[in-house]
Amino acid sequence: MSRVHLWLIPAVIMGASFAAHSATRTVCLELIIHDERVDCPSSGTGVRSACNPGGAVNATGTEFELWDKDSGSADEYIGRWYIGSGEGCVTFEWENASYSKGELNPDVYFVAHNRVWASGSNESIRIEDDNNNIYAYPSSRNGWGGNPDAGTAVDCTNGANCYIAGGAGVYIHSNAFSDYGQALMALDSVQRSLAIYHTRLNSGTISLEYPDSSGACPTACTNSRKKITVPPGLADEGFRMAHEMGHVVHMGEFIQDDLRNDCSANGPGWSLDSQENDSCAVAEGWATYVAAVSWWDPNNSGSVPTGFGVDHEAAKPTWDACAANRGVALQVSRAFWDLDDWNNESGVDAAAGSDDLSSNSTLGITSGWSDFANGTANREDFEIGAHGVNLYDYDFNKNYPDETLFDHNCLTSQAP
Repeated sequence: MSRVHLWLIPAVIMGASFAAHSATRTVCLELIIHDERVDCPSSGTGVRSACNPGGAVNATGTEFELWDKDSGSADEYIGRWYIGSGEGCVTFEWENASYSKGELNPDVYFVAHNRVWASGSNESIRIEDDNNNIYAYPSSRNGWGGNPDAGTAVDCTNGANCYIAGGAGVYIHSNAFSDYGQALMALDSVQRSLAIYHTRLNSGTISLEYPDSSGACPTACTNSRKKITVPPGLADEGFRMAHEMGHVVHMGEFIQDDLRNDCSANGPGWSLDSQENDSCAVAEGWATYVAAVSWWDPNNSGSVPTGFGVDHEAAKPTWDACAANRGVALQVSRAFWDLDDWNNESGVDAAAGSDDLSSNSTLGITSGWSDFANGTANREDFEIGAHGVNLYDYDFNKNYPDETLFDHNCLTSQAP
């Protein structure tokens, strides 16, 4: 196990009083979840971190506490950390810490919180039910399989690594089909986005509500830069969860809790290939691009991001007539991906002669939204009108090559 992927939770004080000569203990653990997700990559070139349907995945970024188990007296709280890769080791003071209470060696177990972090960040995401209640925290204190110490590093001595569960992976929760198991999968999916975009967020703690039975968000929605709401049956869709984080990123750049994206051109709702208003296509296309980047690395020229059933790298426009692609979210997603990725391909069909020529940084592309002024006028973040904020407004701030951003994906008809 690695010892480089654990961080003390920001602003959490362990309560130890350290003496000049410390005596530490090191406890190692691996936290995993049961994975039954769909619409996320299980393997492949350029995949950042694969899903594993029918198996287990490391619970990356998970917040947890360590406690000393006692009988006949209250257990002692040791400290709180998050684990960057899903497995690692924690070293903490023992003899000289107030929580040791003179005990020779601790018997250490974990309590997993329903929260994930990005490495080195103050940004986190937590899951809650539709009554805004935090799910109960799983603990390894009482063991399993008839062994009360199966989840405890018993009699942890100085100078050696002490392993919870003998170093084997421990399920936070093993039933992926329960509400809690579904919520954990959604949490792991959005952590992929958090890991990439956390330095651009202005959210602090984001709440992920599952399951929402109100019917208000039948396809999932981002209520603000601090809350994502997911209805029953959708939490296992990895690409969709990262898409919702794309809206969080967008709102975070605008430092506001809403977007003016008018998706009423064809009645309520939108689809990847429907012809929508510019504002709808740009907001939904941006969020879809964020989902692609969350699961695939644009700096790997072999990446072929696929989500919502389509290829987001394909050069062929959605519609045969170039002008018909103006309000298509898929084309906007592809345009942002083309700005980012290293696979610079030639244009085809309606976009023939217009090549993908750019390779820019993901966070540099993201920063284009932060340059919008607050207001409702043209090129402001809450621009009035069905077409509202469109690609020309975005590019006014960044001035990327038009051939990649507009021509290669047949988006030139969006109104300047």
